[in-house]
Amino acid sequence: MSLGYQWLGPGQVAEIALRLGVVAVVAAGVCLIARRPAGPGHDWPIGVLEGPGIFFFSSRTCDSCQEARLVLNQSLGDDFREIAWEDDPDGWVAFGVDSVPTVVLVDSLGRVLDDVVGLPDGASLAKWKKRLSRF
Repeated sequence: MSLGYQWLGPGQVAEIALRLGVVAVVAAGVCLIARRPAGPGHDWPIGVLEGPGIFFFSSRTCDSCQEARLVLNQSLGDDFREIAWEDDPDGWVAFGVDSVPTVVLVDSLGRVLDDVVGLPDGASLAKWKKRLSRF
């Protein structure tokens, strides 16, 4: 009497093991990114941006930049400076921006204290605004 079990062949076992390995690597990467310590996640050059201030790097062709601009306006009002690729590509290159949207908090010495690559959240921006008031 057969119970209907089908044994896996060596190729199928290897394929399952490979897929589980890929899932494990992706999960580990997500955990490492989520546990990134506070502070800038990129080695930004010092003194290129004249701070203190919050700088928003954008592009007119970036859909996420439109969303980020709304969050920035709601959280900060006019207390940020936008640098669009189309207006200042040399500034982008000098500063090392490679993704948009990117938002950075810069102190009075031109050092980046924190950054967000992607869509910023209002709570973090409110904290940045408080930090700026110390300069």
